[in-house]
Parts: sequence; structure tokens; C-alpha cells
Amino acid sequence: MTMSVGEFEVSNGPGDSAPMTPTAVAAIQGRSLWAIAWRRLRQDRVAMAGGIAVIVLVLIAIFARYLSAWYGVTPNQAFVSGLDASTTMPIGSFGGMTGSHWLGITPVTGNDIFVDVLYGLRTSLIIGGISTLLSLVLGLVFGTIAGYFG
Repeated sequence: MTMSVGEFEVSNGPGDSAPMTPTAVAAIQGRSLWAIAWRRLRQDRVAMAGGIAVIVLVLIAIFARYLSAWYGVTPNQAFVSGLDASTTMPIGSFGGMTGSHWLGITPVTGNDIFVDVLYGLRTSLIIGGISTLLSLVLGLVFGTIAGYFG
């Protein structure tokens, strides 16, 4: 049995004894641009490592208060017992690094450097976020004005 479809002839085989049965064609689904971009990003190991590092830093900045409480030190707590009385420099090697002060203590004031880094990270991320939002708003305003008066 031979059927013509447009200009092409379609047959079942050499004998053409069995009738042709239509087969269902699976619908082809396209991917969105977001799906393609996400797939490419997941395959890039360096980008994923950088993204995970940024997420960890943001989480540390958000929970700095709880991490310093777990560490047992408040931000303004001075450890003058770890300072030399005559020079106000930390006692011991590497700036007073001990098991209770992982990064040491600051000279003169005796503040714990690890807690200062935690709160400094929070301050840096807040300033970075505010400056990004400010530049976005200014760019939108000036871009809109330039587009309107063009």
C-alpha cells in the first residue's frame, strides 16, 4: 500500500500488506532563557564556588550577633588582661592569638579581632547594598530623563 503525502510517497515496506498506522509524535519542548542560563551556571564550577562563598558571607553577616554570642564575646568587650601594662601590646605571639581569641586582640583597646571582623563584614555588606541600590535608582532616573528628552 502506497500513500502519497505531498510530493513524497510513503510505504509500509516491501510487501505493503499491512495498513499504515499513524504514530504519535512527542511534542518538542523548548527551554526558557532562564533555564538555559541556570544550566550553564550550574556547570561552571568556579561560578558555583563563588556563589556559595557569597551566600556564606551574607549568612555570616546576617547572624553576626548570634555568632559572637556563641563565641562568648560582645563587640565592645575589652580584654585588658591580655595586654602588656607598659606597652599596651598583646601578650604572647601573633598578637595574642589563643584558643579564646582566634584572631588575637587589638593593641591598646584589647578588643577581639574575630568579632570585629564579623561586625565589619556586616557593615561592608550594608554599605555595598545601599550603594548598589542608590546607583540603580540614579541610573533609572537619569536614563529615563535621557530617553524622554533624547
